[in-house]
Amino acid sequence: MTNILKNNKLDKGRRWLMLATMVLTMVPHSQPVYAADASSTAYTTSTDNVLFRDLKEATNTVLDLFRSHADQASDNQAFTIPEKKPALATLKVDMTAYTSTPEECDDSPFVTADGSMVADGIVATNILPFGTKIRIPKYFGDKVFEVHDRMNARYSYRVDIWMNDKKAMQNWGLKQNVTIEVVEYGDGKTQWAKWTKKRLADQQAK
Repeated sequence: MTNILKNNKLDKGRRWLMLATMVLTMVPHSQPVYAADASSTAYTTSTDNVLFRDLKEATNTVLDLFRSHADQASDNQAFTIPEKKPALATLKVDMTAYTSTPEECDDSPFVTADGSMVADGIVATNILPFGTKIRIPKYFGDKVFEVHDRMNARYSYRVDIWMNDKKAMQNWGLKQNVTIEVVEYGDGKTQWAKWTKKRLADQQAK
């Protein structure tokens, strides 16, 4: 697992330090202000140059903040980049695509066979339980698809990818002998219970 230290406070302090440095660099250096000494004809340098004094104070404040944040480096929070899940199994299947139209599905084309709503990443197949997660490396890299729909019973080793665009679906056509990776097996449970509850709630509301 790759660990990457994340310290927003330290980064913020660094940004303030850089900003103060840029301000000091861009602002022209003020010339000393000379004031006549009342008791002699000599001149002395005034330390009351307002611009220079304010910039100095601002820079010191930023430096103090930076040191404070640096002292808190031990409190850094770490986050991890999850590793790619290994494949539990690989299968060779034919692949097609479908959209949500009655001629391709049934009279409820936006609801899948397990009671889910269609969405990007949903696939239909008869060979894997509902909820199973798969990858299709050759065409979609590490993208994970999930089984929520079924196909006509005559299709055995085939996977149907849901698409929102009919032209894209037609262009996909039939791809044979495609390798899919099973990364997690589903429990086979359906989502129909939530629809029953919704219908009962709607009826009671009436």
